Amino acid sequence: MPAGPLRESAKRERDATITISESPAQSEPFPSSRELHLIPRIDSAYPLHRPNEPITFAQMLSRLVGLKVGALAAIGNPKKFFDALSKLGVHIDQTLALPDHAPVQRNYLKALPVDLILITEKDAVKCSEIEDSRVWVIPMRLELPSEFSRWVEEVIMRPNPYLK
Repeated sequence: MPAGPLRESAKRERDATITISESPAQSEPFPSSRELHLIPRIDSAYPLHRPNEPITFAQMLSRLVGLKVGALAAIGNPKKFFDALSKLGVHIDQTLALPDHAPVQRNYLKALPVDLILITEKDAVKCSEIEDSRVWVIPMRLELPSEFSRWVEEVIMRPNPYLK
């Protein structure tokens, strides 16, 4: 939750656990365990530095036919990004997993002996000084059910359990 006075005390029992899961969302959005499974969705791609020129992911897949494909990620769990691409039909020839928040350096990209490199939007932000026509950005989206907003509002409106 937000920083500052709205942050929950570490002593307070958690109201919810939100996990990003590969499994389908449960029919009941908030079971007794208070878990919400979010499924990442990939449906487009765009060339680095040209976010206003997106193509569908199906179009991207057709462009990849016969090419050696690399994927780079400097996020908390790069394997999830690589696995998500593979599940959508991308054959990745080489991956480069960097630590979370690591800078993406030009020499990292040059060292990848591939025809095309797929990266996350988070990593694309770090590439403002890099010119490499092989780099394509893959946005990953998480859709929250409307019940989530109502539930968050209810949690925020609860009285402070520490006031007497």
